[in-house]
Amino acid sequence: MTQPPPLPIGSGRAVLRFFIALLIGTAISAITWIAGWQTFDRGGDGYLILLIPGIKLATAIPLLIQRRWRAAGAGLLTSVPIGALIFFGSCASHMNMH
Repeated sequence: MTQPPPLPIGSGRAVLRFFIALLIGTAISAITWIAGWQTFDRGGDGYLILLIPGIKLATAIPLLIQRRWRAAGAGLLTSVPIGALIFFGSCASHMNMH
């Protein structure tokens, strides 16, 4: 009996790196957009709207180039649209409060 071919994803470590990076990126977005909302209410410049995704992209691109960390870069990139959903959800919830 022959064994099935290995998964195309790579190793279990690659999957773990993907989900850890996804979790870290999502946590950064949640902390920024939910817990840091008082900063926005005080009339902040709104620079975080571009800064947080920009930092994620600037970090993910070099990770994607390195074969060993490619899954982590993909996880970090995946956290960008999740962070956008957190941002717009936070905006909607704070519009109802005022």
